Amino acid sequence: MGVKARFWKGAWWVFVNHGRRRKAKRIGDKQTALLVAKAIRERLARGDFNLAPAPDAQTLRVYADTWLTTAAGNLKASTVTFYRAHLTAHILPLLGDRPVSSLVRRDCRELVATCRSKGLARGSVRGIIRTLSTILSQALEDDLLEANPALRMGRYLRAGDEPEKTIDPLTRAEGATLLTVAGERYLRWFPLLLCALRSGLRQGELLGLRWADVDFTGGFLHVRQNRVHGVTTTPKNHQVRKVDMSAQLCLELEALRRRERAVSCEGWGRPTDGVCVGYGRIFGRRQREASVLPHPHGRRSTAYPLP
Repeated sequence: MGVKARFWKGAWWVFVNHGRRRKAKRIGDKQTALLVAKAIRERLARGDFNLAPAPDAQTLRVYADTWLTTAAGNLKASTVTFYRAHLTAHILPLLGDRPVSSLVRRDCRELVATCRSKGLARGSVRGIIRTLSTILSQALEDDLLEANPALRMGRYLRAGDEPEKTIDPLTRAEGATLLTVAGERYLRWFPLLLCALRSGLRQGELLGLRWADVDFTGGFLHVRQNRVHGVTTTPKNHQVRKVDMSAQLCLELEALRRRERAVSCEGWGRPTDGVCVGYGRIFGRRQREASVLPHPHGRRSTAYPLP
């Protein structure tokens, strides 16, 4: 239980923290704020002070939806997807029906514990808490909270006995096996897999490549866009860059270009109606059938300088 009179944002306020609920009231001058704080302490001691939220108190679910809709215009599509996924799968099922003004540190610790009990990696839990903290920082600016309870949660995300995550790239032999299987059984997807292994591009960057981004004369790929859930955006951190092509990749893409001109296709052999390939499923299936097990993103460390 706590009742404090504090000077904040140019005026004196009374802050009440009781029974996992918080309330802030702007009073004005110091003397009145001290008198109000004293009266509230006395009522709390007698048990006749009700700190229940107002019936129209805004829940986290409603506030987060409004915030995300407003912020979407200033965020990358991948960032919006990142926030929405965390809200839908983890944050809102636990805290969505709670009034924003009632959220406290204990709720954030409970969210961390719940996520860890699901077997989520520390990095995933850290991203979930970062999403909640971003929303509550806005709630703080909107005077719905006295402080952001989701800040500085690192002490609850320590590894303990959990082993450090290691990158598991394909070996040269595994990469060669994967390409051999693709070349024999799935010739349509061979250029995509070859480009993934030789360039180390991210999934969205591969799907965002256009022929205008391929410089056959200079021998490089110009990474200028990213595809996230069907939306075209900029690469990660807005960093446009050039990636060298191996001689094998250059020849394969030239052959793909010739085939596409003959059948009116574009990109990785997809029709011009814009139908997008299911990259993760394709890559994962080819790996399993080639007895190559690492996660698809592990191939970003498998960009061997092969001919």
